[in-house]
Order: sequence, then C-alpha cells, then structure tokens
Amino acid sequence: MKQPDFLHDIELVQGVYLLTPESRNFENAYLHIREKEGWLLDNNSVSRLPQVEKDEPNWNMWKMRQHSSTRFCNYLKSKNTELSILEIGCGNGWFSNAIKTTCPTANVFGIDINLTELKQASEVFKKENIFWLYANLFEANLPKKYFDVIVLNASVQYFDCFETLIQRLFVMLKEDGEIHIIDSPFYAKEEITQAGSRSLKYFEAADALEMKNYYHHHAWDEVEKYAPQLLYSPNKFRNKFLSVLRIYFSPFYWLAIKKPEA
Repeated sequence: MKQPDFLHDIELVQGVYLLTPESRNFENAYLHIREKEGWLLDNNSVSRLPQVEKDEPNWNMWKMRQHSSTRFCNYLKSKNTELSILEIGCGNGWFSNAIKTTCPTANVFGIDINLTELKQASEVFKKENIFWLYANLFEANLPKKYFDVIVLNASVQYFDCFETLIQRLFVMLKEDGEIHIIDSPFYAKEEITQAGSRSLKYFEAADALEMKNYYHHHAWDEVEKYAPQLLYSPNKFRNKFLSVLRIYFSPFYWLAIKKPEA
C-alpha cells in the first residue's frame, strides 16, 4: 500500500506522522506512572511482546494480554479479507504489530498521543503498511468511512466521555465497520464512585496524582445502549476455572459494537 492520501503533506518525525501539535501533559503523567509500575521496556523486550520472561515485571498481566491479543487476531484472520485497522492508544506498538503479523494483508494504523512510545514503535516494528500516528483523536483530520475495524486495547479508560468517543469513531468507520473494546473495565453505576476512590488512592500512593485527570471510569449503561456483541466473557465457567489454575485469562469483557445503519 502506498502512503494513504490523508497522510500526504503530514510531517513525519522518526517514523511518526504528526497530525496535531505536540502536547506532553498526558504523556509525561502516563510515562511517570508506567515507569514506576515496570511497564516501560527496552526495544529488545518490546520486540518480543506479548511474550515476556517469567522474571520480567508484570509477567502475569502480559500472559493475560497474550491470550486476549491471540483471540482478537484470530478473529480478524477468520475474516479472510484485506482490512484497514485502526488501533486507538497503540503505545509502543506491540498490539498493532501482532495484528499485522497475523493478518499480513491488513493495513494497520496505530494512533496515540504518547510520542515517546510511538517513536519506539516505529523503531522496533519496521513493516510495510503499518503507520504510526501522533494525534489528538478529536482534533486530527482523520478520514471518514475509512476503517473496517477500530480497536481499543486497554485504552478506553483514558477517554473521559464514552459517548463522544464512540460517535467520533463511527464517523471514521466504513458502513459495516466494527469497534472492538478489549481488556478495559466497566462498572455498574453504583460502583463508579468507589472505583474512582480506589484509583485516586492508587495514584496518590504512586506519587502520580496527575493521572487522576486522565483515567476515567465508565458505566455499563454507557455501553449497553449500543447493543454490543459479547465475544469473550470472564464469567464463563471455563475462564473462571482457568483463572483459579493461575492461567491468566482476562478478567474483562471483549465487546464489539457495530456501526449503526445510516
């Protein structure tokens, strides 16, 4: 695939297309807490993700994400067609790379407002037809009716308004397009306040209080209005049983939302 039309005349810096002006507020807060948690990895480690050695930080969480990514990539592969896929909040690019590896004919776009990790993605994952985009999703001139699939892998919680987010994504989806939400929590309405308090205590303890401005808790009611398809449930007996055996399947749902007919 040649360079997409919407990226013509866009500044390219170290393999990253800059669609909107740089803003480091979120990035600085995010990298600060991720470094404390052991999520920031060198290029060699990133190149192997989601595979990690058992003695590496967050091994159990990476095993969980390995299961989730395999399920999703196999789902895309079963479509057996060339797809344009956008990952929202791609970070260091490991998941976009997993998609491209499983679906080599796909055109994959990873978007984030974390320029540091986007540059790492560009450096580590050098493949044709995979594009790294720095952009504020709500300010960038992204194409309409362009993507077959948009996926948010552990990233929906970084958007403050779920309704605004979904409506924005619908604009970019083709008429039969799909939004997929993976490895993110949703709560009953009565749980939101308590969940917010837990997060605030966590950020305070981690000396990362600024993250309270960027981490949000969404209610099931916000999702259910879109009649999502449930493609994975942690509540199935098999998945609960595997978790008891310390086989790290995700505790979160995998949801698919179809673009409504015009």
